[in-house]
Amino acid sequence: MSEILDEVENADAFVLGSPMNFGTVTAVMKQFIERLVCYAYWPWGALIPKSRLESGKKFAVLVSASAAPSVYSRLSSKLVKLLKDAARLLGAGSVSVIFVGLAAKERRKKMSEHTRKKARAIGKELAAAKIDSLKRDSVSA
Repeated sequence: MSEILDEVENADAFVLGSPMNFGTVTAVMKQFIERLVCYAYWPWGALIPKSRLESGKKFAVLVSASAAPSVYSRLSSKLVKLLKDAARLLGAGSVSVIFVGLAAKERRKKMSEHTRKKARAIGKELAAAKIDSLKRDSVSA
């Protein structure tokens, strides 16, 4: 796990994903999120914990799917909130979400054109975040 956390600290962006199982992320994703506790601390007198990593410097993409319609799934579960909290704990200031509903409607469901366009746009944002990070690093060097 320490190798993964080293990679996390040096990452410019994150793609966090999990299918919805029983209204939340999978057990493997929960275990990963629980291991991120080392990036949080709770200052005396504060109402909520704070992140040890500088906030707002990284970009995150959250990806999930459910068998139920996406509107129902997003309104009835805390999956997206849990993934957003994990991204913020990792220092992400900007977060984009791709959520695919009715994923089990067909045996080999194809992604809709709307979802493809959204994924491409988010991919461009992710690449731009990396370019901005490289520019900041070259200016500060």
